[in-house]
Amino acid sequence: MSSGNLKGDAFEEEVAKLLRLKGYKVERNVLLSGTQIDLVARRNDILDNVCLVVECGDRTEPVGIKMIKEKSAVLMSLTDPRYMFRMLYVSRNGFTAEARTFAGSHANVSVMTFDELESQLVDFTPYIDGYCYAYERSDGMFHDGDIYGRFVEPAARAEDRRILPSLTQAAKDWLARPNDNLLFLLGEYGSGKTSFCRNFTYELLRERGSQGVGPDMPLPILFNLREYRDALNIRQLVTDSLINQYGVALASFQAFERACSTGRILLVLDGFDEMAATADESTIAKCFGQFYILAALNVKVLLTCRSNFFSSHADLLELVRNFSIDVPDPESGDDFRISFKHHGRILTVEPWDKQRVRTFITTHAGAQADDIIASIEKIHDLSDLCSRPVLLDMVLQTMPELLAARTPINSAALYEQYTGKWTLRDNWRVNTPSTLRQSFCEELAFFMHRVDVLSISAAQLNEIVATTMAEFADVPEKLEELRSDIQTCSFLTRSAADEFRFAHKSFMEFFVARRAVDNLINRREEAQVEAESEPFPTGIRADIHGLSINSLREIAVTMDGRARFVYFGHVGSGKPSVLGAVHSAYEAQMFPKVRQARWARAAVHGDVNDAIFANLERHAGRIFDKMKLAGSGVITSTEIATFAAEYAAVRELSVDRLLASADSAARASVISDILRKAQRTDYIQANVAGIKNFVFAKDRGELHDLVSASCCAALTKVDGAVDFEFVLAARAVLSMDAWRYLLFEAASSQCVERDLFERVIELDGVGVVERGIAIFAARANTSPAVTEVALRQLIEQLPNVGDESEQLLGVELLGLLGFSDDSLIGLYGALMQEGADVHVRSAVADMLSSLTSDQAWQKVRSLWAMEDNGKLRQRLQKVEETLRTRTSQKKGRASWSQGGRRTAVRDKMWGSLRGRP
Repeated sequence: MSSGNLKGDAFEEEVAKLLRLKGYKVERNVLLSGTQIDLVARRNDILDNVCLVVECGDRTEPVGIKMIKEKSAVLMSLTDPRYMFRMLYVSRNGFTAEARTFAGSHANVSVMTFDELESQLVDFTPYIDGYCYAYERSDGMFHDGDIYGRFVEPAARAEDRRILPSLTQAAKDWLARPNDNLLFLLGEYGSGKTSFCRNFTYELLRERGSQGVGPDMPLPILFNLREYRDALNIRQLVTDSLINQYGVALASFQAFERACSTGRILLVLDGFDEMAATADESTIAKCFGQFYILAALNVKVLLTCRSNFFSSHADLLELVRNFSIDVPDPESGDDFRISFKHHGRILTVEPWDKQRVRTFITTHAGAQADDIIASIEKIHDLSDLCSRPVLLDMVLQTMPELLAARTPINSAALYEQYTGKWTLRDNWRVNTPSTLRQSFCEELAFFMHRVDVLSISAAQLNEIVATTMAEFADVPEKLEELRSDIQTCSFLTRSAADEFRFAHKSFMEFFVARRAVDNLINRREEAQVEAESEPFPTGIRADIHGLSINSLREIAVTMDGRARFVYFGHVGSGKPSVLGAVHSAYEAQMFPKVRQARWARAAVHGDVNDAIFANLERHAGRIFDKMKLAGSGVITSTEIATFAAEYAAVRELSVDRLLASADSAARASVISDILRKAQRTDYIQANVAGIKNFVFAKDRGELHDLVSASCCAALTKVDGAVDFEFVLAARAVLSMDAWRYLLFEAASSQCVERDLFERVIELDGVGVVERGIAIFAARANTSPAVTEVALRQLIEQLPNVGDESEQLLGVELLGLLGFSDDSLIGLYGALMQEGADVHVRSAVADMLSSLTSDQAWQKVRSLWAMEDNGKLRQRLQKVEETLRTRTSQKKGRASWSQGGRRTAVRDKMWGSLRGRP
């Protein structure tokens, strides 16, 4: 067989593969009516039994009309009552205009290039038509936001701090970049991320309709991650959304997988923080890995997330971003490398400026716009609040009440006015009193927050209504009326998955915050949520004001469920999915190296970056958790804490009154979270004196230390509130844990002068961990020589610290501070001599893998030769092996150019599908 025939056979097989993915049963080289046909593809359907007679033209020039007429003549002789026959001619390099005209005039003749056939693997027409129709009418999934024709274009901030005037244009510029397939879109709550995604998707769909389908025009598919409770499961997400929500028929999941690989698909994933809010660190790292795997395999991915959630996991993201995986090529047996470092652009939604605010008000208020704008500018802080779209909409709807109010104007005040107005607005439609409806929403918000869910099924909502409203419904008909009133006239919205959630997550957060502050004022405590089984609860019992809510087993998302990670798995015949194989390689290679990678990037030079601050916050959280008492109550998020602090200001509650209620573990925990987590500092600034008085109060109860630590953390957010004298005085009255926590918070604050820490380093009797924190905070303003001396003293003192947890914390601080090869080798040796705990030595052993000198592996060998613990000896041996091979790996692997890498990845990964049935 000639080489030309070999090439033709390969092309036929590629066409056959695409047809199989579309659901056809394909035969090759079939003899029909005396003529040999390249491919015959059949699909049995009671309404559409089609038999495709397929010819494959792997030619260098376009196919002409003569060839199309000749091949289509075969159809004239085909008769079989079971099938409708059509001819499909697939060409590598297109057709002449005459050939396309001929095919267009014959209903049973089709001509397609290979790329056109590949782009038709999945018929997205129902999705495109349905999305545009619903968007233009604010129907279906868009009923909660009327933005068609009213969308206000936000600005964006790039990673280099540049302001980009149009977020849409910035996103389109990213789409046009072949070297970056992943875009993180960040923003505070209510900043307009969801509205942007909806409008951006609509614009791209309309442009495709007007400009035609082409390889440079990706098809955007919007997925609402907030509707999924578990960790990201791409397969479930795609099938649920495309099939159940958008009405797209998928012949096979591999068809969608192949469509993604062409680079013609844009996945718009909205609300990652809401989906992953309850996930553990490992699960979140796996989710980040999924996004990067998709990007590396030529899928465009736009992901939205709240800024604070993203920044709190910045170190995990940085690990994944700088990771590479080696994937075996099933054809050659060799490995090829996929690197993530080229992907992952970050854009942040900017607050609206005055012009955007004016545009929004004009489109909503018309002739009254100027008067409204003038009123907004007269009210203190209202202009700042209006820079967030969700709050501006509230301002427009509550302006008369705001003008008449004599309370502080902040986000909590807006929500208080707006929710009250919204509840009263629906009075004419229902019989259930507004106070009862709003009280139920508050109860439900608090309950959902405590069991870590953002949505519940209709059956679950009905059960909660029946349980909590039983005393108000003496007959079944009355209970049904209550259910209807609450479902249709509250702050709940029904999702496409037939689940109920709050119309905006911030409503739930506000209700929880209001409830928490009211509980403090009234000295009321919530009953504890108890799991029916441990360690993975499958049911939840919650007592709310004596009302029992049982059997909500679906609400109780198990820890196993939250951590579950099912990627593109096995399909159909049991053959492994291609992206599943890549993920398997990622899993095998990534997670054994996570801790090692932390240390490899630990040394920081110059200014402290956000990732290191995230590390500090994690350490500080551990200290605070250690200080907390068992059963300490509800743990609030930063958003809830901020709402609570603002609500306290609206109620004109002094901090003295709040702090006075800290006479139980549960209330002390809630107050502590409000003070230390609130992002806006107005309330703290207005109560600095009262907070300091509490810290240094003479009458110190059992809970005083816990709350004082939070008071100190709150003060670090206010310019000038924490100086060296305050730190010194706090050391005298606080426990070591509380004072250490103060240092952590001060080290991560921009409101505390760095020279404070230089003086802390010199204090007598400062512990190893406290000294490490001070060194870290002061290093930017301290000479390298002074820092090196302090660091050497820290390393020398660490083996003598008796407490294992403090030794571990000291080891992690070393990772933040940086270290020399010799100092780290010496530290491990000293820990062996002192008989330090195996966990501490294990942590240092992981750090050894980051050593850089050529002789490092020899030094590690001398360590494992002296190590008595068998498991640690094996770990050190693996570290030695890593160090020995690192140099040769670097020399042996030349980095790919991004364009060449994409081509190689696609050819190898999708080429590996050849020969599969």
